[in-house]
Amino acid sequence: MDDAQAVPDPPDRDARPQPEAIPSAPPAGDAANDASAAATAARTKVTIACAHLAFARYPVMVGHYRGDTFAGTEALLDRVLERRLSERRSMGLYPGPIATSTVVLDVSARPPGAVVVGLGEPAALAAGPLRRTLRHGVLAFAAARLDQIRSKKGARDDDPALRLSTILIGAGEGGLDRAKCAQSLLQAVNEAHTILRKLKPALRLDELEIIELYEDRANATWRAVDEEIKKDRTLRGAFELSKRLRRPAGSRRSGPIGRDPTWWQPIQITLSQQSNGDRNLCFAIGGGLARAEAPTIAANLELVEPLIRRTSRTTVDDSTRNSPGRALFELLWPASLKDQSSDERPRRLTLDERSAAFPWELLDDRRPWLSDAEAERKPPAVRAGMVRQLLQTQFREDVVPPLGKPKALVIGDPRAAPMTGFNELKGAQEEAKAVSAPVGAQRRSDTNRRRRQAR
Repeated sequence: MDDAQAVPDPPDRDARPQPEAIPSAPPAGDAANDASAAATAARTKVTIACAHLAFARYPVMVGHYRGDTFAGTEALLDRVLERRLSERRSMGLYPGPIATSTVVLDVSARPPGAVVVGLGEPAALAAGPLRRTLRHGVLAFAAARLDQIRSKKGARDDDPALRLSTILIGAGEGGLDRAKCAQSLLQAVNEAHTILRKLKPALRLDELEIIELYEDRANATWRAVDEEIKKDRTLRGAFELSKRLRRPAGSRRSGPIGRDPTWWQPIQITLSQQSNGDRNLCFAIGGGLARAEAPTIAANLELVEPLIRRTSRTTVDDSTRNSPGRALFELLWPASLKDQSSDERPRRLTLDERSAAFPWELLDDRRPWLSDAEAERKPPAVRAGMVRQLLQTQFREDVVPPLGKPKALVIGDPRAAPMTGFNELKGAQEEAKAVSAPVGAQRRSDTNRRRRQAR
């Protein structure tokens, strides 16, 4: 099942992994062939596997953006490893910033472990920080693997070889192009080798397996790795790319065209004031692959503030054209995001203290006067979901996990007083009750269980 299968010759001239030619045995005593074999053995073997993640042969390295949720590969690894990644996150030990990582090794699991590296802010990801955090992850894995071997607990043998599987980190939504990610990965492993060679005994990564579920992406990754190795002399001497795709099971022909519905698009919004007194809203939009878009909109607060008051204190009639929510959508939302408004994708807004004052959840992109279908649609924050985070420059670096019973604060109607003039948020109150009900039920269940155990 784990044997590699040759990829058929492509109809075009694009490079693809080809069947390996089987070399004839070198004649005995041939010094040149012996030297060539020794040089090949000293290189890290790179294999592209077209398969489901469950068939990864080694611990899998994945990336995690700061403040992001578990989705895709990361969520699958968390389930396979019996929620041990979630445990580390609850203890404040989970990576997020660049050059942070966590390692979980378990030979009884499939795949046999995870190496999670921090990717920082999605809109700020670049090749340099990506290479640095990947190098940190490889070194952290090497240290954990050495501890595992030395303790001889949980290790299947005493083989000190280091073998690692990985997805092409940074190439997903909000990341970089595939060639840049392949280059960063190879350079990171090569830089880690420079450090590992100083150990006694010296170590290196013997095999690097890159996992791709879809065949078209596996071929694209193979081409990207092959091109980077060929054009860089240093990488050419450090890596040997397998000519075949490894095809165990679970692979698929081609990837979906649509975006990943489990990933919340990060949008950072800040309000800045220029020397001439003008105020601008700056949007840093993740998901631009090779770039992070940062459009700027002039914030005419003299025009916007009355609309904000109307939006907060009046009931919006969907049949009217000039509702405050629609006016704010046209005034505050950049053109690139207006074009994506109908994509129905969830968004995560990271706001500074000044931009947090804007009612982003109330922006309305509907135009019911155009068609009956538009009139039946829900507002964008309801159709796809929208959450906000507060961007702070002053904060505690070390967050101490709280002790005692777990608690939750649910705010459904944040009115300061009945006389503020704001409408009562009936829907928000109902939502808060719906959210708090299962939390309270779980707390009562935990209390009853502890009482039974005490008896």
